[in-house]
Amino acid sequence: MIKYPTVLTLIIMIFLCQCRDKNNLSGPTRNIFSFTWGTSDQIWIENSRFHSFKYLDTVANQLAGDSLIPISFLENDKIIIRKLEPTSLEMSEIEGNTEFLITDAVFLPDTFTFATKNYIDKQFLILYSNTAASRVYELKTLDVEIPEIRPDYQPQFEIRGYSVGDIIDRDQIEVIYSDIFGSMKTEEVVISDDLNVKFTVIGNQYIEKIERSNIRNQELHSLIRAIDKIFTNDHEYEEIVNGTGEFKETVKGYYWTEKDVSIFLQKVETSFEDPEDSFWRLQYSNHIITTILQNYLEFSPDNI
Repeated sequence: MIKYPTVLTLIIMIFLCQCRDKNNLSGPTRNIFSFTWGTSDQIWIENSRFHSFKYLDTVANQLAGDSLIPISFLENDKIIIRKLEPTSLEMSEIEGNTEFLITDAVFLPDTFTFATKNYIDKQFLILYSNTAASRVYELKTLDVEIPEIRPDYQPQFEIRGYSVGDIIDRDQIEVIYSDIFGSMKTEEVVISDDLNVKFTVIGNQYIEKIERSNIRNQELHSLIRAIDKIFTNDHEYEEIVNGTGEFKETVKGYYWTEKDVSIFLQKVETSFEDPEDSFWRLQYSNHIITTILQNYLEFSPDNI
C-alpha cells in the first residue's frame, strides 16, 4: 500500500526547503569566510572575523591597535562588517599647515553582498557595498579551492567581441604606446582593422579598459538604448559649460555605473564648430578588474 504524505508533512517539507533556500549563508558558502583573505601587505579576514583598528590614539592622532570583530551573517547572501571609523574631525593650523585631527571614532557597521572570482591563477573575495567602494581580497589559505560565487547581477558589455578582463589576441592589435610601471608593462593598443577601438592592456595580455571613439550622432540613441538594457540602474546625463562666447566649450556625457562596471559616453562641443561635426567617445571599465590587475598580477617574463 502506497502511503502519501499528509498535508502537515507537506507543509513541514516546504517550510524546510524555504529555510534552506533563504539562508544561503549556511553550509559551504559561509565557510569561505573561515579562510584567510587579505591584500598584498595585510590580512583582513580570518576565522569569520574582520581585522579592524581597536582604538583612537589621541597622542599620535591615529586609529591604532588590532581587533578581530566577528562577521554577522544575514540571509540573502549578505554580511555585516563593523570597523572603527573617524566620526569627528577638528581643523588645526600647525606650523602654517592646515591639518585635520581625529577627535572621535566609533565602530560603524556596513552591509555587503559578496562574490568570489578565479582570475590570473588566483582566488579572490569581492565585497560589494552600497555606501563605500568595493573591496577585493586574495585568498591566503594554501591548498584550498573556493567555489566561484557570482554576484546576483553584473552588467556584461562587449566591444568587438572583447570585455574588460579578457585576454587580448596580440595578432589582431597594433601598439601605439607602451610603458613600464613597477615591474609590469602597460600598453595602449588598437585593433588593426579598426583604429577607433583602443584597449589598455596590462601584463602583455589582460584588458583593463576599452575605448571606442569617433561615434557619430546618428549612432547615439541606438547605442544608449543598447547600454540601458544591460544595466538595471538608469543612466545619468550631465552637461558642463566652460567659457563664453566664441570660446565656449560644452562637455556632454551619459554615465552608467553598477557593480563596479562603468561606461562613460562623452563628447565635447565648441562654439567654433558645427555640433554635428563632433563625435562621441565611449569608455568602458571595471573597478574590480582594475584593482586585481594593478595590485595582484605578479611579475613574470610573459608580463613584460
